[in-house]
Amino acid sequence: MVNVMVKRILKGLILTLLIATMLFLTVQVFLIQGTPSKNIKKTNTHVNYSSTPTLLIPGWGGNGWTYSKFIKLVQKENVAQNALVVRVSPDCRVSVTGSLKDKANPLIQVIYTWNYDTTFKPQVKELRAVLETLHDQYHVDRLNVIGHSYGGTEFIHVLFEDAKIRQEIQF
Repeated sequence: MVNVMVKRILKGLILTLLIATMLFLTVQVFLIQGTPSKNIKKTNTHVNYSSTPTLLIPGWGGNGWTYSKFIKLVQKENVAQNALVVRVSPDCRVSVTGSLKDKANPLIQVIYTWNYDTTFKPQVKELRAVLETLHDQYHVDRLNVIGHSYGGTEFIHVLFEDAKIRQEIQF
């Protein structure tokens, strides 16, 4: 009788853990989606349009939502447009969607596929991989940067620790 009760409890716990894990993974996949790009018109007289991209680096736990409202607003106001979405994994694999070609005030949205470490150091390594990819594959040699919280800290560490990045990209 006791064994049957224990088995039922264990079965319930395992089922609950499976459901929770599936829910977590589904939410995580949703959170790493980038903000869609929208073409803008160079009609805002208060804006100096340029081809120099601006890198948007999220803070701890940041994801596709971190800059979503900002990106949608600047696109709506014809100030800037999301040009690239850059996803980077903990093993520094970088995946890029979009194009910088013929974009006015292009934005580059960085999304860490796992951004929940207790320190910013893993993201420093990942951000370095992002910057190297942008330089080597997308010929980015000039860049504006917005870093939220840990994102700013990560950028400062890459900037001061990596002479090659400082030499290749003008910030």
